[in-house]
Amino acid sequence: MAGRDEEHITEQPEPTDDDPPAPAHRPAHLLLALALGCAAVLAWYAAFPLTDALPEAQADDYGSAAWFPRALAVGAAVVLVLSMGRRGGALVAGVLAALAGVIGLAGYLTWRHPEVTNWPVPTPMELRPAAPLALSLMCAAVALLCVPLALRRRPWFGISEAAAGRAGAVRRRIQQVMVLLIVGCLLGGALAGAGSLGAALVRGERETLTLPRQEVRSVPEERLYDGALRTPSPTVWPKGVPSERAWEREFDSPVALSTCEREKEDGNGTEVTYHQDTVVGVDDDLAAEGASVVGVDTRTGKERWRYTVPTTRHATVEQVGVSEGCAVLVLVDNSVTTLDAFDGSVRGRLLLSSLHLSEQTNPGGGKGGAWWEFITSTRPRLDDEGKPPRVVPLPGQDYAYLLTPKSTVLAVRKSDGSTAGVGFDDDACGYLVHGRYMEWGQAMVTDDCIGRLRSFGIEEHDGEGETAPLLYGKPQMTSPVPAECGGKGWATAAVEGVDRLLVLYEGCPADRRGAWWVTFEPEPWRDDPMVRWERWTGYSPRIREATQPVHTHTGFVLPHSDGMLVVNDFYRKPSDTRVVPLPGRDPAVAFAMEEVQGINSDRMRDNGLLVLGASGKVHAVVETITGANEFKVADSQRSPVAPVADCQGRTGLLAAHTSPTMLLTCTSEKNGSTKAVAYGGEERAENWYEPEE
Repeated sequence: MAGRDEEHITEQPEPTDDDPPAPAHRPAHLLLALALGCAAVLAWYAAFPLTDALPEAQADDYGSAAWFPRALAVGAAVVLVLSMGRRGGALVAGVLAALAGVIGLAGYLTWRHPEVTNWPVPTPMELRPAAPLALSLMCAAVALLCVPLALRRRPWFGISEAAAGRAGAVRRRIQQVMVLLIVGCLLGGALAGAGSLGAALVRGERETLTLPRQEVRSVPEERLYDGALRTPSPTVWPKGVPSERAWEREFDSPVALSTCEREKEDGNGTEVTYHQDTVVGVDDDLAAEGASVVGVDTRTGKERWRYTVPTTRHATVEQVGVSEGCAVLVLVDNSVTTLDAFDGSVRGRLLLSSLHLSEQTNPGGGKGGAWWEFITSTRPRLDDEGKPPRVVPLPGQDYAYLLTPKSTVLAVRKSDGSTAGVGFDDDACGYLVHGRYMEWGQAMVTDDCIGRLRSFGIEEHDGEGETAPLLYGKPQMTSPVPAECGGKGWATAAVEGVDRLLVLYEGCPADRRGAWWVTFEPEPWRDDPMVRWERWTGYSPRIREATQPVHTHTGFVLPHSDGMLVVNDFYRKPSDTRVVPLPGRDPAVAFAMEEVQGINSDRMRDNGLLVLGASGKVHAVVETITGANEFKVADSQRSPVAPVADCQGRTGLLAAHTSPTMLLTCTSEKNGSTKAVAYGGEERAENWYEPEE
């Protein structure tokens, strides 16, 4: 009897017209259902990064999905589990999963860039989230695999039949469920991961605004002060022209110098000031498909830090601004990152636009040819594609200024890389910025390209809920360009003096062989700020466009066909200008100053000046600060040295302030690559003067 009962239990019931016969039960069916259920449950979490597996930046990049399709996905999982394989349950679960997938896909496809309306302090930008697409892909897989379950008319898990038999059969069924549940969870997780990966692949590279990836290799703490000068103010300057070749290096860009200050407590708890000179340039690593901004010790040539941006369809290092005061700003696509030049750490990152650079329109309204660029104290020399130099020096002030693709001006704080304000589009075709006015803040010059030059101070901006433009402030000093120029010239360089600004105006008249210099003197006690134009005597075609003048104790120093032209800072009449000839009547083309405003301008001593001549020779000039403030040539090279000697491009000169080191550069006009050679020398003895009471 027992045998017949057992035989009766194991026999399959005869099929009927309503319930046709089906194949024997296979555990794979249960495994499939459990995997689908787990995938549907995990689809709920597709709106979030899975646990802590993603870095914060990538988690933000993943985005989120709406709650309704996620609820439908969980509903599909619940129906699959509760129906225990019933045909109707699989059908309902498939419909719910398909509906969730359609809604998720619609959410992905209909996402739009958020509009930025609250400049000058932009809201955080969002990118097209991958989560809705991942949810859609997972739910589509659930819906498709529910089809074979719905086609089976009989339950594939005979729990009632097993319960009617031996207790061991029930126990085996429970063990099978536990094993299949574990395996189903693993397969479900794999399916969810495949959906997320598929979403990332379908979406491709970041299609909307997000900060580009970065790799930061800053100076280790134990080596932070290696080679730094321990002094309240850097005063090291070479005696004569440095001649001992110290190191050389190739860069894939022009280079610039930043002198940094950092305080550290000594063993007695006293704050000690350290200074460090850093040469900054760009290395393009084609093998690794990335570009790096590198900081090199000026004295030793050793690399101190490296900031790398992996190159993608959108992201590459567009331009680098190097400022006195230890700030390095890096433009990558539609973002700017502010670095600390002392150790290479990141001070802040800012998203500039809700569109990639390639998607932005140029001033003419078309796509392409649009870029952000730094406003500097000299007119940029554009390459064959019309782009400015890849590395440029910035004045050592609080703000850095960017010219937007719409020809407006954006101010960025160097301290933390945040937005300070934006100016309106005033149709200017040229901007220069250098120094500050005593009463009106940082100084800017605009060339209206209609025969008019303007200068003004830039108003301060606290950034706390203010929406008014930072630019422009007071005073608005406007002056027509002299008629002799015929509207053919352009402002090429600016330098700060004692509460006044000197601007070079080159390229006029029609033959482009004439030039002027102009001083803007705000004088807040006057109702009519003074603007003075004077012919640039000694202007020579051998003097290249946009040579940066310097300011000394005496006044402004400009290039001259016979050497240097000195313009008294308290200029009143032409006789106050004088020519300082250099050996061989060598026209000056580049200057390197010992005194830098805000770094070491608070001491009284003879002022050192290195001058690079058009011949390629370097001359050491000393300005005495007593009596008539004379300029004396103390030393000159007998012949040009590398890399200037055989340079076929643009030559340059930099000088450190923490060691007697001079850096000569040769920059290719074709691709902007630079060869830099450093020369060390003997430190000049101190020669101090007490200020008069």
